[in-house]
Amino acid sequence: MRVKIECYAFYSINSLAKHLLQKEHFALIPTKDTFRQKVKNPYQKKLKVLYETNKSFYKKRNVIENFFIKIKNPFGDKEPTSCSSLAKKFILMKLLLVNFATLIALLFFS
Repeated sequence: MRVKIECYAFYSINSLAKHLLQKEHFALIPTKDTFRQKVKNPYQKKLKVLYETNKSFYKKRNVIENFFIKIKNPFGDKEPTSCSSLAKKFILMKLLLVNFATLIALLFFS
């Protein structure tokens, strides 16, 4: 299976919002009106509506962040290879090791 990797550089929220919404990605980016200025960009307005309707889902992002912290702490945050297929295998092994260690901990400490 081939994975297409795309790299983009976004220097403003407007270009990022436009890209995400054109690609039909589900993006929860906190977008609010400020005291003196309202959101004017149509793409940012759509992001604001998405954020307002899914605010409770956004507040649960700490679960995902904690999952990545559990992987990064014991193994580090960099892969020792420049080959993307080998890096994917390293990441898969890290995920398996963390899940296996969690399962063992649950079995012994429960």
